[in-house]
Amino acid sequence: MKNEYTFKDVLASSVIGRHCVYVKLYIDVFALAATYFIVKWTNLSANFVTYLGALLAIISAFFVINGDFFWASTIFYISFMCDFLDGRIARIRKTSSNFGKKLDLAFDRLIFCG
Repeated sequence: MKNEYTFKDVLASSVIGRHCVYVKLYIDVFALAATYFIVKWTNLSANFVTYLGALLAIISAFFVINGDFFWASTIFYISFMCDFLDGRIARIRKTSSNFGKKLDLAFDRLIFCG
């Protein structure tokens, strides 16, 4: 299934904010590519990506408890990237909702508290 979104649409969906250079370099660049892939080739919703990020954060915490910090950090990286993806996907597909915004905010707080 192919959708008619371009990489220019993905760039336009980015929120211009004040992120540190490390977030821009190590998260944002890969999140742009992942967003392009998701909106172009799948029908995944922004809320699904939010739930996936929360699940990955829980799995990451499991690895921390077991002392496997390589897998914990790798999975948490992907979870953190999901936080960047969900908003972009909602903006590109024009499916932003109050529920989705609150869901993202709630999971962001829970993930970083854990």
